[in-house]
Amino acid sequence: MIGVAIVILAQLPCVIVGAKTVSIPETGITFDAPEDFSPLTREELLDNFPGDPAPAYAIGNRERTCVIAYDLTSIKFPPEKLPEAKSYLESILPKQLQGLVWIRKELITIQSQQWIYFEGTQSGDDGAVHNILLFTSFRGRMLRISFNSNKEDFPQVERAYRDSIKTISLRSE
Repeated sequence: MIGVAIVILAQLPCVIVGAKTVSIPETGITFDAPEDFSPLTREELLDNFPGDPAPAYAIGNRERTCVIAYDLTSIKFPPEKLPEAKSYLESILPKQLQGLVWIRKELITIQSQQWIYFEGTQSGDDGAVHNILLFTSFRGRMLRISFNSNKEDFPQVERAYRDSIKTISLRSE
């Protein structure tokens, strides 16, 4: 009986203690994030994400050493193309992320939605970073959510990040 209870509990959406719900504007997409995270300014977004198009939104800890970035891009991204997109992203990300060392790269399911999941570390001019990158199709476009931390702080935010990922909810239209 205890085994059945554990299986049932493992399938329930996760709740982060001291969490706040974050919504991606005009999408109905939500996830829980650490309560002490606050929105980055446009200037902070550009500082934290140089070189790429910066994500539309991000929240981070006070020091901005741990950041969750998210947006619904204009890139066409049909759901049936996720495996092909995974292969493509897997080939270009090492060129874009200096010193990338993969930890995990796979397709996963979060609340019945298939996602591309990449996790790795990279070394850069500002030090070592731990990244968890998620991509999926939403309304035929690419939805991306990234969980970033400097390598030293990752052990302190890892549980919150992994719990946050479990709470990502995409409302069907």
